[in-house]
Order: sequence, then structure tokens, then C-alpha cells
Amino acid sequence: ILDTSEEGIYELRGTVYDKDVDGDSLPTWTPLNFEGFYYSIDEGIGTEQLEIKELKDRTIPDGALVYTSRPQPVQFEHKSWGNFTVVGFMAKKYFAGYPEGAVGGKIDDVSLLSDSVLSEVLTDSDDKRSMYSGDSFELEEGYSLNILEVDINGNSVWVQLEKDGDVVDDNFISSGQDYVYETEVGEAEDVPIIIVHFGTVFAGQETSAVFIQGIFQVSDTYLELANGDTYGEMEVKSLSSSEIKMENGDNIGLDKGETIDLMGKIKIQVADDGKLRFAPVLDTSEKGVYELRGTVYDKTANGNSLPTWTPYNFEGFY
Repeated sequence: ILDTSEEGIYELRGTVYDKDVDGDSLPTWTPLNFEGFYYSIDEGIGTEQLEIKELKDRTIPDGALVYTSRPQPVQFEHKSWGNFTVVGFMAKKYFAGYPEGAVGGKIDDVSLLSDSVLSEVLTDSDDKRSMYSGDSFELEEGYSLNILEVDINGNSVWVQLEKDGDVVDDNFISSGQDYVYETEVGEAEDVPIIIVHFGTVFAGQETSAVFIQGIFQVSDTYLELANGDTYGEMEVKSLSSSEIKMENGDNIGLDKGETIDLMGKIKIQVADDGKLRFAPVLDTSEKGVYELRGTVYDKTANGNSLPTWTPYNFEGFY
């Protein structure tokens, strides 16, 4: 990776297709060779793929550029909760649902993709914190959880959830239990969007406290998808609980020196040269933290084929 802490203009680019070098071997970009796609190197999780099926001179024919993304399980930071599922979509990480039995069996199988919606993970933390009777802590998107009262026997705590100052839920939670708040996210009903694990509940003569370790929150705003939706040059062709698939609806010309708005923040950059070279790039004009990473070597995928990094597959190089 390239240290990007110094202010400057950085380009997130996938492996370059060079007609003279690659010939008829058409490119496929995944999170391993295009860091614009969502990828967790620690867990080896990335869900997006962009493949060129056919190339005619400087044209990608209608339907020959195929984008797919499939949900994958990822472990909660609070490990005892098990897994939830994520999916990359147009270079952004989204929450896709929960498998059956997540969070100690409290959650049934939930798939936002089945209801054609995607949402963002706002918080996934296993940090410890202590709270006292009367305390409140802020969550994202206007939510706050209030500690109203701790049982004098130290067995439970009365909590109240607010959204923009209005009470939307309250419950009694025992020591070692999880608070789960469910709501609608688009067409998906009863989606747990806030999960908080309460550890030890302590009731003393002068003060009462509760210790929290484990907070997970999903946005209650969402992106709605439907077959036929268009994003730049790409059109949604199929949508299910297991896959999002898009294809280009028209021919895409690769004129020299052109930058094509492909979909979302993903573009195709074509070399200003008579020889055909191009690659996907991510628009980094919006402020944020970006990682310039070379093509990933994965022992399981690459085996004994050892890596070589060049400017074609690591844009940190000039």
C-alpha cells in the first residue's frame, strides 16, 4: 500500500488492460485487483466483480460488461453475536442482512436484498463503556439510548430509546442480555437496526451502573433497487437474495483520452494514446480516507504463483 497521509491527489485504479500486452485475454476486476471495490484484507472479504465478456476494437458491446456482487458473511466485532452479511455495491459497503440464529438466536433470517433494499452499517463496536442511572449515550442518525433506572437488586436495567427526541421504544434488560430494536427498512419489516449488549448490572447504595460491551447499528435510511434501474452506463438485470447483476445497456466507446462515468463513483479511464489501454478508477474528489493498494496476493487463490507488482497493478508506482 502507499502511505497517503501526505496531502495530494491520489488515483485509485484497477489493474490496467493493455491490448498490446494482454491481447484477447479480457480483464476481470475484483477487490483483489481493484481497490475501489469494497474489501477487508483481514477477513479476505470482497463481493464485487466487473468482467468484460467481449471487446470489439475500441468498443465494449451492449451487454458485454457484467457487474455482479454477492453477499458474504462477516463477523460482528462483538464476536459472540456471530455473523451478519454485507455486500459491496458500486464500491461501497452495505448491510445485506442477518443469518438465522444471529445474536444468540434472537434474530431470524433477515435479507434486505430479498426486499430490494440496501442500508449502511453505522456502528460495529466491541468497546467497553460504563453507564449510570440517568445517563444517555448518543447513537447515529438521531438515536439515543437512555439508562432510566437500575434495579436495586442489580438484576436488570430499564432502558429507553429515543429518535430525534421522541421515545420509540423502552424495555427491561437483564445482566448479560442484548437489547434489540427492530423497525422497517423500506419493504423489509422487523429489521434489527440497533443491538446493544449489556454486561454486568451493578446496584450500590450510592450509585448504580451498567457495563456495556457491544454496539451495532444499521441505518434506517436505505437504497432501493429494482430491475431496470440504471446507474450511469449500467442497468440492473437481476436482483435476488444471493446476487446483484448489472450490464451495460448500450455500447461503450473507449475513445483515447476519455474518462467514462461507468456507475456511481466508478469510472473507466482510457489512455490518451493510439494503443488501447484502460482501467477502472474511483472518483476520490469527495473527502475521505482512501487506500492505494496493489493487487492482493492470496495464498488460497494464488498458491505457488508468486506476485510481481508493476505500475499496471499497483498505482502507488509512477
